[in-house]
Amino acid sequence: MHLLIREFRPAHVLELGTNLGISAAYLASALKINGQGRVVTIELAPDRVDLARQVHTSLGLDNVSYVCGRFADTLGPALDDLVSVELAFIDGHYQMQPTLDYFERISRHASSDALFVFDDIRWSPGMWRAWKSLRADARIRVGVDMLGYAICAGGPRRFAGTEVPCRTYPVLIQHPASRLAPARRHLAGAHVGLGLSAPDSGLARYNVADTFVGRSA
Repeated sequence: MHLLIREFRPAHVLELGTNLGISAAYLASALKINGQGRVVTIELAPDRVDLARQVHTSLGLDNVSYVCGRFADTLGPALDDLVSVELAFIDGHYQMQPTLDYFERISRHASSDALFVFDDIRWSPGMWRAWKSLRADARIRVGVDMLGYAICAGGPRRFAGTEVPCRTYPVLIQHPASRLAPARRHLAGAHVGLGLSAPDSGLARYNVADTFVGRSA
């Protein structure tokens, strides 16, 4: 997530599912390094929002806005606040129809080349069906199956009057750990503060498809 923000440089980022704020910290820290942008993150549980706010404050991340409530109830106001979505991270309510509904609603506010990241596409048969449906959607130009999650890029799929099927790729590229140093520095404090193990080993193994457009597996 950190590398996607660094490479594609979106300014308006939406997250569904704040939890403890770790993913939002990756997103917000990358925006900070890029020099612009903010994250709007939605979470049902007020206690988790409070914890996430503490994490982000401890990391000096002041570019995160919090919305507390059910996705179905709060997504509309959050989208109005962002005006345009350039990257959406959908990480909650792991069911087929809600996932497709959130994609539909976000797409109306998304830039033409927006990135969508769907977590836990193998969580259940329903989530897998949602991923298959998303791959077939005419608004998705490229899809990358990262095993645990999926990255989709919007954009035109019609060239010279011909409809081009969505290209779907497996994991393509592994970045050296040095590229992830900024994220490790930002996140280490958060993990320690929450009593979690340091993230370095997992980050060093991240497979991030930040150069997937137009390539083949």
